[in-house]
Amino acid sequence: MSITDAEYRAHPGVNYSTLKHMRKSPLHYRHAVDNPEDNANDYAMLRAVHALVLEPMSAHDQIAVWEGRRDKRDKAYVAFLEQSEGKNVLTPNEYEQALQIANAYGRNRWLRWVLSLPQTVCEEPVIWNFDLGDALLLCKGKPDIMHYTPEHGLIVADIKTFGDTTAELIAWAARKYGWMLQLAHYTYAAAKHYSIDLNAVQIRWYTVVAEDKAPWDATAVEWDQGTIAGAVADHMALLQKVVACMRADEWPGRGDVQAATLPTGMQDG
Repeated sequence: MSITDAEYRAHPGVNYSTLKHMRKSPLHYRHAVDNPEDNANDYAMLRAVHALVLEPMSAHDQIAVWEGRRDKRDKAYVAFLEQSEGKNVLTPNEYEQALQIANAYGRNRWLRWVLSLPQTVCEEPVIWNFDLGDALLLCKGKPDIMHYTPEHGLIVADIKTFGDTTAELIAWAARKYGWMLQLAHYTYAAAKHYSIDLNAVQIRWYTVVAEDKAPWDATAVEWDQGTIAGAVADHMALLQKVVACMRADEWPGRGDVQAATLPTGMQDG
């Protein structure tokens, strides 16, 4: 059953955006669930990029450009925001940057290939019950790109904007920001969407990265099977922690005392 974007956002299922905070502690996760972030300004440009790349037919209907100062004391600006409710409000510079980044993605041949396949689906909200063996946990996800055919297997891909397209730095960013956890979560969304058994298909993960500045390079990174297996295990462990905390109704932080050691060479002032 298809749902609207508003219905998806209001749905209580566990999503990547909140689950990633469980990597810090249950306290951070609970805070993220109870206090949904208002990222209207922070992420408007990135959402615009996603629309330009993944929903090009309707992208410009999702974007509004404000040429003045962003000052909520300005009645004209407040009126513009009201008229543009639900849209990504950008400055002219942000709009130009979004177009440049979107064009960079458009030059990537792998991304053009996967988007051209008839079975590819973009930005599709999915809701499912994750079977943890002794519990079912309601989850939701909205994968950037998913594709399945017996010929190509299950492809799950995410687009990211980053300052560098070097594979080693992309891998560093993936570890730091939890990009593999996101792909793991989206894999189960894709399995639900295509009604497939993940144990019976080839799984392929890609992160497509475009630079956020000139010369606007873009590359696709395919993650190896060891990385996929490790991320799937980490994802499962975090969901199990969510269930354990829900049952106990306890959401502890990092702990009262932690042990730490400075890396070699950092002791000197």
